[in-house]
Amino acid sequence: MSTENPTELNDQGTDLYAGKKFGDALACFEKALALEPGYGKAWMNRANCLFSLERFEEALHSYRRAVDVSPLFAEGWFSKAVAEQKLGLSAEAVASFQMFLALADQQNHRDFIRDATQSLKDLSVQGFRTKDPQTCLWILKGYRLMAEQKQFDKAILCFDNALSLYPRYALAFHYKAGCLAALNRFDEAIACWKKAVTAEPNNAIYWFSLGVMYGKQRSFDAALASYTTATGIDPFHMEAWNNLGRVLGMLRRIEEAVECFTKALEICPSSAVTWFNKALLEDAAGIKEAALSYAQFTNHALSFPDRFREQLAHAGKRLDELMPPVPIESTLPQGQATGSEINGKPETAVSPGAAEESLAWANRSYDLLSRGDHAEALKCVDRALLLDNRNDLAWINKGAILYNTAWIDHAAYEFDHSRMNDALACFDTAIGLNPSEPLGHLNKGLCLNDMGKYSGAVACFDTVISLDPRNATAWCHKGNSLRAAGNYEESVNCCNKAIQLDPRFPLPWYFKAVSLMEMGKKKDAVMCFGGFLNRETDPASVLAQDARKRIARLGTV
Repeated sequence: MSTENPTELNDQGTDLYAGKKFGDALACFEKALALEPGYGKAWMNRANCLFSLERFEEALHSYRRAVDVSPLFAEGWFSKAVAEQKLGLSAEAVASFQMFLALADQQNHRDFIRDATQSLKDLSVQGFRTKDPQTCLWILKGYRLMAEQKQFDKAILCFDNALSLYPRYALAFHYKAGCLAALNRFDEAIACWKKAVTAEPNNAIYWFSLGVMYGKQRSFDAALASYTTATGIDPFHMEAWNNLGRVLGMLRRIEEAVECFTKALEICPSSAVTWFNKALLEDAAGIKEAALSYAQFTNHALSFPDRFREQLAHAGKRLDELMPPVPIESTLPQGQATGSEINGKPETAVSPGAAEESLAWANRSYDLLSRGDHAEALKCVDRALLLDNRNDLAWINKGAILYNTAWIDHAAYEFDHSRMNDALACFDTAIGLNPSEPLGHLNKGLCLNDMGKYSGAVACFDTVISLDPRNATAWCHKGNSLRAAGNYEESVNCCNKAIQLDPRFPLPWYFKAVSLMEMGKKKDAVMCFGGFLNRETDPASVLAQDARKRIARLGTV
C-alpha cells in the first residue's frame, strides 16, 4: 500500500506482524513514526517487532518511547519490564512491573498480573528492592494533573511525594522536570533531568529531554553532548539526530550537521521535517545540494499541505531561485514507447547523481503543476527526462501537464485530441517503467474516461484498487466511469466505498447524486448533492453551480 497516513501504516504493519512478516511490519511502523513521532501504539508495535526479531535492546528503547508518550497504557509497562528483565536490568524491571500493577485491570490483565507478581517475587529474592505501591500512585496522579489538567504546581508536589518514598526514581525526576519546563523554570528543569540521567543513564529519552532544555537556554555545547549521548544509546532516535544536526549547524560544523540529517533520513527517507532542516542548512551554507533537499521536502510535504504551509511557501520560493527553469526542446512523445527505447531514444545507464537530479526536477515540475504554471512545469519535466528518461514520476507529471492543457472548453467538453493522446502515451510509458505505481494507472484512467473510453478507464481504476484497496480517489472515479457507461447501481456502490474511506472527499457525493437522479431516486439525489456542497471548498466551481441547479430543479419535480 502506498500511503502517507500513520494510522493506515500502523494497520498495515499490524497485519504483516500477524503474518509473522516482522521485517516488513517493522518498516511500516517506522514510517508511521516518522510521520507522527508521538504515536504510542506504533512505538509499542515497533517494539514488539524488534522483540520478536530478538533485537531486545532496540525493543527496550521503543518500549520506553511507548510508555513515555502513553504512560497510562498498562501493557506498555508490562512489556517494558519483560524486556528489562531479559536484558538483566532488574532494578528498572521492578519499577516497570510496579507501574503496570498500578494501572492493571483485574479482569482484563489477569494473566499479566500473575506473571508480574511472580517476577517481582523472584526479583525481591534476588535482592532488588520493590517500591511502596504508593510511589506509583503518586506518579500517576501527578501525570494526570500535568498532562490532562495542566496543573503543573500540584503535579510537582505529587512527584516530590513519589521521590520522598523512592529518592532515585528517574521517572519522577523526568516528569517533574517537564512540569518545571512548562513553568519556564528552566534551570530547575535541567537540574531534574540531570538527576534522571544519573539515576538511569542508559535512557535516551531523558538525555534527549535534557538536550532540548539546554537548547532553550542556548547552551549549545551542553545540548550537543546530550543529543550525542541520546543517539549513542538509541540510534533510531530520529528527533535526536535532527536536533543534533540543527545544533551542529548553529555551531557552523556544517559537514557533521549534514551527516546527522543524512543519518535521520536513513532511518526514514520520507521525513519531510528532516529534508527541510537539511535544505535550510545547505542553503545557508551555499551548498548546491540544497535545491535537491528542498525538492525532496516538497515531494513528501505535499501529502500534508496544511501542516507544512509556511515551509512549502519558503521551499517554493527558494526553488524558483535555485533551480530556474531552463528553456529546452520539448521531448513530447510520439506514441507509446516500446522495446528498449523510450521516446525514440535508446535506454542509457544513468548515474546516481543524474537520477537524483532528475527526481528533483520532476518534483519541481509537480510543485509548479499544482500551482497551475503549466509552461514552466513542462520545462522542468523535460529537463528531468533529459537527465533520466526512465524516471516514471517525470512521465506521470508530463502526462498530467499535457492532460491539463489539452482542454479547450471544459463546459462544452472540448479538448485537443492530439494532446490528450500524447498525455495517454506518457502515462503508458510510466506504467511500462513502474507498473506497481498506482498514480500512473489512475491518471491513465482519468484520461480514458474523458476520452469516452469507459471500460478502459474502469480497468485502470481496478488496477489502482488492486494495488491500493483504500484509494478513495480510484473508487470515486471508477464510480464516475460506471455512471457514464449507464451502470448506475454499481456506480453508487463505488461512490459509497469512496465516501466510507474518505467522508470529506466531495466528488463521490456528486457522482453518487447524479447516478441516483438517473435511477429516479430524486430525494436521495438531493441529499447527496447537499452532501457534496457541504464538502466542496469552492462554492463557485462548475460542479457546485451544477449541483445547486439540480437541487432547484429536483425540488420542483
